[in-house]
Amino acid sequence: LEKHADAVASAAFSPDGSRIVTASHDRTARVWDAAGGKLLASFESHDGIVSTAVFSPDGSQIVTASHDKTAKLWNAARGKLLASLAGHRDKVHSAAFSADGSRIVTASHDKTAKLWDAASGRLRAALEGHKDIVWSAAFSPDGSRIVTASSDKTAKLWDGVSGKLLASLAGHGDTVVSATFNSDGSRIATVGYDHAVKLWDAAGGKLLESIEGVANLLAIMAAFLATPELYARSVTWVVNFASSRYGAGFDDLIQLGWFVMTGLLVFFTARATLATAIVAAGLAAA
Repeated sequence: LEKHADAVASAAFSPDGSRIVTASHDRTARVWDAAGGKLLASFESHDGIVSTAVFSPDGSQIVTASHDKTAKLWNAARGKLLASLAGHRDKVHSAAFSADGSRIVTASHDKTAKLWDAASGRLRAALEGHKDIVWSAAFSPDGSRIVTASSDKTAKLWDGVSGKLLASLAGHGDTVVSATFNSDGSRIATVGYDHAVKLWDAAGGKLLESIEGVANLLAIMAAFLATPELYARSVTWVVNFASSRYGAGFDDLIQLGWFVMTGLLVFFTARATLATAIVAAGLAAA
């Protein structure tokens, strides 16, 4: 699938798996045949990066979200523009349909999410309450609720019809980048830049479980196991190099210092790698 002229930001299958829609930094979205990779339709109306493109539940429509401050609704087969959802004051990061396809929710850099009527493109409600960027918004499986994730370190639960705020899910120590419901809508999972994945009760917003500190624990184990071997392989060269530069007589101090530096190097490298993997796995699960 190589027709885009710039980076591809997202890709999603149609409900029946026969098509793929891609969103790109080249300001377009495209639909492809999933079996042969043939380009079926191109959606060209946005004036900024297209960050997200998804099919409606029946596969007949596509909604795109863009940095041009709009989301747009399209006929999936012909690529015809049906409606432009204008009202956000900054980049739109995500857009999603309700399970019955009647509503669309968008999340924006302007600290809000918005609820739209999918048939007319009319704004139904503004979800205002976050104090920073809203990165994602998703409906519950029955469409009765919406969960949003924000840089204000919270996720929020909203009524999916009226847009009324129901609960604030506070507990992360950094940006919450994604939030989603489980298959029956009884639980919410959130993923944060604090390397934590949290599980919440969707009815009242109570925190049920938290997976955090995993990166630190595993990094300590990695440092404990790997430092002696890495130190043994490198210490002779380090001591010889230091002696040639600064003279002999400091071997013990150099060896101690290098052991500490080796341990810290292993720890921080392992921690960064593991933290990235945990957040990526959480986003994939979400």
